[in-house]
Amino acid sequence: MRKWKQRLCSLLLCGAMLAGLCPTALAEDVSISYLDENGDVQSCETYATVTADRTDWNTSDSPSGWYVAQSTVNIGRVTVTGDIHLILTDGCKLDTMSCINVGKGNSLTIYGQTEGTGTLNAINGDPDGTGIGSDDGASGNITINGGTITVRSEMGA
Repeated sequence: MRKWKQRLCSLLLCGAMLAGLCPTALAEDVSISYLDENGDVQSCETYATVTADRTDWNTSDSPSGWYVAQSTVNIGRVTVTGDIHLILTDGCKLDTMSCINVGKGNSLTIYGQTEGTGTLNAINGDPDGTGIGSDDGASGNITINGGTITVRSEMGA
C-alpha cells in the first residue's frame, strides 16, 4: 500500500513540474471573450498569444487563425498569411515598430473586448510605407471591429 502512495505522489509531482514548465501552452487553453462585428459577446477557445518574437501570423502557427494580444507587447514587422483574427484584450497595448503586412489574398480582422481599451499602434518609420496593409499597394482585406487603433507612417518612428 505504501508503494502505491509513493507512486501516486511521484506522478502528481511530475505533473505539477511539467505544468510549471509550460505556462504559455496552458494559458492558451483559456477562453477569451471578444465583441464581434455586431457588438455581441463571443468566445474564442483556441488561439496563439501575441509575443515579440511571434511575427508571422498564419494558420500554421495558429491553426485556428486566431491571435490574442494581452498586456504590453512591442513587436517588429508582422506578416499576415491567410484569414487571421486578432483580439485586443482590455488594457493591452500592442505596438508594432513597422508594418503589419497584409498582402493581397490575405485578411486581418481586429476585435476588442468589453471595455474596448485594448490598443494597437502600428507606426511605420518609412514615410512612404504603411502601418497596416501592404508596401506594394496590393493589400488584402483589413476589418476593424473594436479596440483603439492608431496607424501612421512617419519619419523617424
